[in-house]
Amino acid sequence: MRRHHFGTLLWSATFALAAVAGTGAVASVRASAQAVSPALRPAAASGRKTLDSAAQKFLDEWGNYWRRTQSSRLPTPLSRQRRMATSIAAHERRPYFHCHSNKRLGLNEQLVKLTGDYAPISASFTAFSVCPTWPLDDEPTFPDEDGNIDAALLPSLRDQATTARAKFLGVLERYATDNPRDNFVAGQRVRFLLDQQLDDSAYAVSQTCLAEQWWCVTLQAYTEFQMGRTSEAGATFVRARGLMHPTERCLWEDISALAPDEFFQTDSESHCYGRDVLNKQYWWLADPMWSVAGNERRVEHDARVAQIRLQSGFGYDGRSHWISAKGSDALGRMVLRYGWPSYLAWGGVVGDLEHGNWLKGNGSPEQPPYTTYEYSRGRVHTAAAWEVLANPFAATDSAWQLNEPRNFSWRKRWWPDEFTKRPTPLVQLPRGQTAMLRRKGDIILALATDITTNDAVRVRDGSPATLLIATGPDIVQVVATSPMKIGGTVFGRGRIGSHPALLALEARDVVARNIAPGSTAPSSTSDRTGGDSVMAEARTRFSIVPPATLDEMRAGEVAISEAVLLRVTDNAVPLAAKSDTLLAQMLGSVVIDVNTTPKVGVYWETYGVSARDSVTVGVRVERQVSVGGLRRLGMALRLADNPNSTVNIAWREPDRGRTTNTIDGVVPIQSRTVILDLSRLESGPYDLVMSVAKIRGEAVTSVKRIVIAR
Repeated sequence: MRRHHFGTLLWSATFALAAVAGTGAVASVRASAQAVSPALRPAAASGRKTLDSAAQKFLDEWGNYWRRTQSSRLPTPLSRQRRMATSIAAHERRPYFHCHSNKRLGLNEQLVKLTGDYAPISASFTAFSVCPTWPLDDEPTFPDEDGNIDAALLPSLRDQATTARAKFLGVLERYATDNPRDNFVAGQRVRFLLDQQLDDSAYAVSQTCLAEQWWCVTLQAYTEFQMGRTSEAGATFVRARGLMHPTERCLWEDISALAPDEFFQTDSESHCYGRDVLNKQYWWLADPMWSVAGNERRVEHDARVAQIRLQSGFGYDGRSHWISAKGSDALGRMVLRYGWPSYLAWGGVVGDLEHGNWLKGNGSPEQPPYTTYEYSRGRVHTAAAWEVLANPFAATDSAWQLNEPRNFSWRKRWWPDEFTKRPTPLVQLPRGQTAMLRRKGDIILALATDITTNDAVRVRDGSPATLLIATGPDIVQVVATSPMKIGGTVFGRGRIGSHPALLALEARDVVARNIAPGSTAPSSTSDRTGGDSVMAEARTRFSIVPPATLDEMRAGEVAISEAVLLRVTDNAVPLAAKSDTLLAQMLGSVVIDVNTTPKVGVYWETYGVSARDSVTVGVRVERQVSVGGLRRLGMALRLADNPNSTVNIAWREPDRGRTTNTIDGVVPIQSRTVILDLSRLESGPYDLVMSVAKIRGEAVTSVKRIVIAR
């Protein structure tokens, strides 16, 4: 059964109630929804026909300019062969002009292949669907119309569109003078002033707005966002949400449109008030950079909600129909998830007739023109996997897939639940190696990450990396700030509590190589490998579960830390146990290439063992894989090695031949080191198991997963 709560509440309120005379209301709109969203109510009846007529005239005129653009021979900068836009890549684009949503799969469905790799979004009240897509061809090369809707027009027609819009703005202004408290008209003035690229005028309208306070503040925030003032917009959106009626705020903050259909099983109308925790979790995990104030992804979401409400104001914008009876909820979900498209291609008059007849045959109104919805590449998916919301402190770094997979092609779609277009790319850093050591009232935390010249990310020598932990939404602590070194290891160390947390390493001054085409950045350089390099931000993020502090240990309890892998020289002798000062020698990865690093040092600590205690200490490197019959025969004949063979070392202490550093206290701390030769191990994952046992006591162990590579 299709999920309806989003379509029947937010989108009914947004689109049906935004309609003016001539667009009508939809019978499926609930009375409870009509009681809210005052910004979307039709304006007062007085003078409204004049306003509606002027709006229809301008939007029809703009739509005609767009059709002329699509049907004209394009100038050389837009098409190398000066072809008509409707004929460029027509075969590839044809299935996307209207991707059918019923079960009778026809030619279009076979071409589009509506699978989980694509993003079909179906309307709730009509057979209409949209299939957003990446660019289906490298032509036409129109500028991205997100932020400048007139970019969709031929340069020769943009001045005419500007002139026509100026006339309509005059009508809007006169109506606003007579109806200064009208929410609808205040919003439409801001919308069309921004479309006219008159940002300062739009901001002035929002500042002098006399409509309902929450809506005026929302318009101010939206204008700030469109002006590129993201930080200010974030704070203003927060203020606007605080001024909203609870029902309005419940609709505004509903994130169900971003989720898979099966995620929300209950109706948002009765349960959205209980989703505050879920909303906070979602936006906390979707925040691109915790080291940067605010949450730019949440700000963009708020701006998308506002844009949808403004764009749907007159029910039709010259290309798209924004009323529920014509599938506006599908359009709205698309924009909410992915933002405004970069390019909309038209299928032409014949295509409009074909798809219109199909809709009528399936009991739905026709709604030409039919277009594609194409998004430029290089987008970033900052939200975590949905299953992580239930337990963020079990998240691995793979819970976030920031960028499209390598070897991306239009036949193998990467289409997440949401994405955003950032001015600066955001790329993944290696996870590296972590260490957590118990102390009296807190935990020593260290993270080392290798960034080599062979990585897709390069750093500027000496630029800072920030190590942070987050124990919940809005609870972020900077643990350390450390300089990065090219071809070296980023190392950060600090003190944290013993609570589960998300650990993040973030850098704002890195160079990303070979990222997706279409990514934007402040600067771009030519990489010596032949690829493009752009300035970027980078991060890694994953959960940690720190051990108990020494103060939290039970009397007589014995514990052991996880092993820490250390760098050693070729002719190394066993390292002296210098307590936690050795953390600065941490390897920046748990993947060990034994061709270049045949030996590693290992540092670990025990707690609750004093220098006088007799103990057995053990170190094992073990692997468990299934062994086939031929391999077992070869092992028996000594023609093949046992892949599960282990490195196993054990000794008794006290031992004068071994150096053990002890820090006395209520709970003594002992530190030890050993060097392991891993050169004979086969490639694959292994467990590095550390153990300690007092005489006649049970052994305590810790396990660290490492990977041997050749």
